Amino acid sequence: RVSLFLQSTGRRDRFQGLDLRLNVDPGIAYYFINEKTHRLQGEIGYDFQHDIRRDASRTIPPAADAPAGTPPTIVDKTQTLHNARLFLGYENKLRKEVSLVTSVEYLQNFSSDIEKFRLIFDIGLKSNVADNLALAVAYTARYENIPLPNVEELDSIMSINLVYSFF
Repeated sequence: RVSLFLQSTGRRDRFQGLDLRLNVDPGIAYYFINEKTHRLQGEIGYDFQHDIRRDASRTIPPAADAPAGTPPTIVDKTQTLHNARLFLGYENKLRKEVSLVTSVEYLQNFSSDIEKFRLIFDIGLKSNVADNLALAVAYTARYENIPLPNVEELDSIMSINLVYSFF
């Protein structure tokens, strides 16, 4: 029912103005339900986040009411945040071949900018095509309340994935 974990992710997202977002997340997971057909888990932990920002997303143009000749503001190339992490995930095997997977993750910065937080929501259907091969359709919503300038707060992703399981 209880496990310790360490996960690391890296991603590049030009729509959020990132050349790289590296996350390292140690934590503890608790399985409220851990049965063959469905699983409900909660996780709590720490999230180290290091962003390398795209040059095109670092420039903030002067405000419309700024005096003529006001130079643009340049945001730092990198940013490191220390966050508290909460996660809730649910998986239900609707049939032997089909699973519904959904999760929500909340990251609250506690170091430099205490008002900054992120919320990530995922939902998807996964269908086994063969023993180790599956097709998944998923929707992801990533919300950041204080994004980079010229970047939307909400990033939505709809995807179709081919998944191969080694184990």
